[in-house]
Amino acid sequence: MAIANTTLQNFASGELSPKMRGRYDLPLYFNGAERQKNFISETQGPAKFRTGTIFVTHTRLNKVAILIPFQFNDEQSYLLEFTDLKMRVYRNNGFITEDAKAVTGGATQADPVVVTLTAHGYSNGDEVFITGVVGMTELNGKTFLVANVTANTFELTDIDGVDIDGTGFGVYVSGGTVAKIFELTTPYTEAQLFEFKFAQNADTMYIVHPSHDVRKLTRTDHNAWTLATFVRTADPFGSVDNHPSAVAFYEGRIIYAATNNNPEQFWGSRAPNTTTGAPRLDDFTTGANADDSFTFTLAPSNGKVDKIEWISGTDSFLAMGTFGGISKVTGDREDSAITPGNINVKPLDDFGCADVTPIRRGNTIIYVQRGERTIRSFEFDVLADTFVSVDRNLVSDHFGFESPFKQIEFSRGRPDILWSVRDDGELIGVTFKSREDVSGWWRAPISGTDAKVLSVGVMPRPADYDQIWIVAERTINSVTRRYVEFYADEVVIPERIDFFTGAANEDADDETWRRAMFEAQKGYKFVDSSLSYDGTDAGTDASATMTPSATTGTGINFTASAAVFVAADVGREIWKKAIDGVGTGRATITAFTSTTVVVCTITVDFDTTTAMAAGNWYLTANTISGLDHLEAEVVKIITDGGTHPDETVASGAITLDAQSSRFHVGKGYEGLYKSMNLEVGGVNGPAQTKPKNINRINLRFLNTLGARYGTDIYKMQDVVFRSTGDHMDRPPPLFTGDKELHYEDTTTNEKHVIIQQMQPLPCVIQMIVPFVDTDNF
Repeated sequence: MAIANTTLQNFASGELSPKMRGRYDLPLYFNGAERQKNFISETQGPAKFRTGTIFVTHTRLNKVAILIPFQFNDEQSYLLEFTDLKMRVYRNNGFITEDAKAVTGGATQADPVVVTLTAHGYSNGDEVFITGVVGMTELNGKTFLVANVTANTFELTDIDGVDIDGTGFGVYVSGGTVAKIFELTTPYTEAQLFEFKFAQNADTMYIVHPSHDVRKLTRTDHNAWTLATFVRTADPFGSVDNHPSAVAFYEGRIIYAATNNNPEQFWGSRAPNTTTGAPRLDDFTTGANADDSFTFTLAPSNGKVDKIEWISGTDSFLAMGTFGGISKVTGDREDSAITPGNINVKPLDDFGCADVTPIRRGNTIIYVQRGERTIRSFEFDVLADTFVSVDRNLVSDHFGFESPFKQIEFSRGRPDILWSVRDDGELIGVTFKSREDVSGWWRAPISGTDAKVLSVGVMPRPADYDQIWIVAERTINSVTRRYVEFYADEVVIPERIDFFTGAANEDADDETWRRAMFEAQKGYKFVDSSLSYDGTDAGTDASATMTPSATTGTGINFTASAAVFVAADVGREIWKKAIDGVGTGRATITAFTSTTVVVCTITVDFDTTTAMAAGNWYLTANTISGLDHLEAEVVKIITDGGTHPDETVASGAITLDAQSSRFHVGKGYEGLYKSMNLEVGGVNGPAQTKPKNINRINLRFLNTLGARYGTDIYKMQDVVFRSTGDHMDRPPPLFTGDKELHYEDTTTNEKHVIIQQMQPLPCVIQMIVPFVDTDNF
């Protein structure tokens, strides 16, 4: 036997096709994985455990939905949820409602609850959001369906139409507002949700489907939208089977294409007015002038009609995706405008296109190939001096073989990711950098029984990376549920070197860093369909400071500058937030004096009696309610950055073992990286097919806790991260560095390194160095 080692330090190639398992002659073999689940391939090389999802609400009436982006400007982005014959709007991590109305006559402790709201104007089946109720707090922060309406009252039911039994609720005291979730009626049935296409210009979106007349979706405010047909001059689309199925904007015109009667034709509106510059998107008057409307029919391909599946404008030409391939539409020269007498169509490739909305990124178009099994990028090749179609899952073709792709989206971030939803409900991520030729594929399954992703959407943000949203389907308490969720942002983790203050201050600097790390760890979320409790909300919601009357002792008054306390707060704790690692203090509430004053026993001395600003102190909790969407589910919990024993949701709530300043509750999910069959070389050539075993594995992590390692998924071992120098009342700080790990392995001809993350904690793999005993013969 000979001992050898190899180094795996680049995971950008993602999960490779089984067809690649013999290609150890290629560099991407060493950068790829045999299985990569919920580990994101980063462009720089590491593999990063994905963050969890945050629950927003159920889809309208719990139905199948698709998410469509609508970006008015860099400050106003929306996602549109289309369900069977309806549309809803999402923004700023939540749904849009109509203007709220104040409860006028209270809510009854009855079955069902009856709300009195004079002249409410609601109809049976409307969904409303209630908040701000004093007394009957069980209604706050939840949505309900309206039933049995009268002019001034309505009953409440849940999403299934079951009456809300308020006999055990608190007595209504005062206040409360009710807001109807904003929605529009649409003509699109559930079966048509993935068939319509759209093009947006400022605050107007044009929507086309071959079975419906063209619609304009117009936004005038967050909760003011209209969807309607409209009149076109010299309309070519006014009859059945003459409705277009593709649309795009190009050179100031709107371009429509592919009706049932003329699947190979496209139409351009008149160009903008040459004098005023005003657009004429709804004018299809034909003529010989350069700014008149035009109609063009693609030449048959091999004697067959070449149906247009989609159209997309690039920076230099109009791309026409057809059943037979992609064509370039320009004037007589590439830099000349398309006019009625100047249209040139040139086929560029013969890779047919699927009827799936493509993604445009500058001069690159990402699309699904005919057959829905391959994703391609149509991009300029400098060496060939032309546009080419690049097979983006050539070395990961099994992803399309397993199930067809039905939707694709693209998010800008670190890294840029192409998201694809398959028919089987699995969400696939592709780390995508066209110029660097990076296409690292990985699986992103969500957690839960019978879990599927039905749709993915991307919400651009002006001061952060794009936000990824999904429509998730799971079986919850034996019922199929469909929820709208979005992925949690990553947390900025403090670097130890940033806390250096002098050579003589190592211990003090280390403690400051540990406190800053502890505060950062409270923010990460690695559970799906999650809800969170944040103890700083008590102060920020009321804009309340908090002042201790002493730094240590018992019977100490804590005074808030606004009403934040209730009598039931006895037993909860007040913690000072260590801003950038500076500041200490914890106190347990022993008596309630008023809504602004409580009496406490200080358990960790405060460093000062100076008032703590709103947002710089916590009011802890050990319960969280509002988890009705996970009723009867076993959930994982992150409390102040550490793990908590699993709990089962009962009556929409759970209780923790201890007080916590921040915690996150949701469904757990697995991260799994399995390397390709290791190639470490040997005295007599490659190690492939030779008996071998691993006696040691060195792993380099970045900001990691909770990982496991091994060569057999059934015999995994935990990586130990806690040390004797760590505080026992908090999780270990996230680990960055190398771990030398010994492993009792068995000798086999095929050998893989497996890294697994089963805990709801961060994990970033930077390097794997296995030391392998290989047979020389």
